[in-house]
Amino acid sequence: MTAALDRLMATIPEAPERFDALCRDVTDWITLVESAGRDGVLGILRREIVLARIPVPEDARRLLERLEAVERLWQANVARALDRALLALDAAGIQTAALKGPALAERLYPEAAMRRCTDLDLLIAERDIERAARALEPLGYELEDGLAALYARRHHHHLHLAGRCPPVIELHFRAYVGFGVTLPAETLLARARAHHTGGGAPCWVLAPEDELLYLGVHAAGHCFDRLLWLYDLKLFMSRNPRLDWALLAERARAFGVEAAWALTRDVLKRRLGVAAPATATGRAPARLGRRLVARFVDGRVAPPAAGPLVTLRQLLVMAALCDRPASAARFVGHHVARIVRRRAQRWLPALVPAEWAA
Repeated sequence: MTAALDRLMATIPEAPERFDALCRDVTDWITLVESAGRDGVLGILRREIVLARIPVPEDARRLLERLEAVERLWQANVARALDRALLALDAAGIQTAALKGPALAERLYPEAAMRRCTDLDLLIAERDIERAARALEPLGYELEDGLAALYARRHHHHLHLAGRCPPVIELHFRAYVGFGVTLPAETLLARARAHHTGGGAPCWVLAPEDELLYLGVHAAGHCFDRLLWLYDLKLFMSRNPRLDWALLAERARAFGVEAAWALTRDVLKRRLGVAAPATATGRAPARLGRRLVARFVDGRVAPPAAGPLVTLRQLLVMAALCDRPASAARFVGHHVARIVRRRAQRWLPALVPAEWAA
């Protein structure tokens, strides 16, 4: 059913006749609706079905309407929470870029509520972490602490702030950490553009080439397990026809994520039929790695159950997308060492540091 959903989403919004024809071939609408819900594209699919007046079986129609109504209520809550957080951070003088979420939905989609947003991703400079946490405290948000937070500050890209009511805020102090490299927040914030949300809250959004690259790297880092992330890329490219593709390629190379971006282009073309220009750079890093990922983690298989062997396999697959062998070695070495330290702390808690459990 994932392939059928891919084909449907590839026609939206530019090929309504093709969408209509594909809908008439659907034999299991319940499974299609459930798949759309898991992939985050339920609201997009329903809007197109309503516009095209597609006859949907009654049981599937009721399921579609119920799930979409719940999503709309949730999205309204997320949008309000975003505005409150942005206003508090702006009042504290903290430059904050909204990553993905309602701010992206408002700029790309006919209706922001069509795009599912489960949490809030906010990008700040690393030096502003404590000030941001204090600014958000009056809203009921509390910055995570403990060993997990200690590890995140050293090696990850965000910390969690949980409030009395959801959604959770992911406070990014680095734009992204993965593929053996780091996308620093400060570099992207320096090029960001001032923006206001639909509710009037001030914030920043990344420069177009930075934002598209970030969205693509993020999708690759999650092995494209949500079709929504690919559809975001499709809409972003359509809404930004003047993208400087040579500049994007230059930044991908500078950040060390050429292979991840190249894989994203490959998957976007294969699943949604969207061709992102491949600016010639004279190199094709991690070509074998991209083939491995395309073969084993194509975004068409649900994420496997957790377990040490599965974790190791995922780490090796992600290492295969590192642009440089040295980056891959650092990536694998760090995570294998972390696994060993955590096992040692579990088995020999009295002999090793407590922080090894992180």
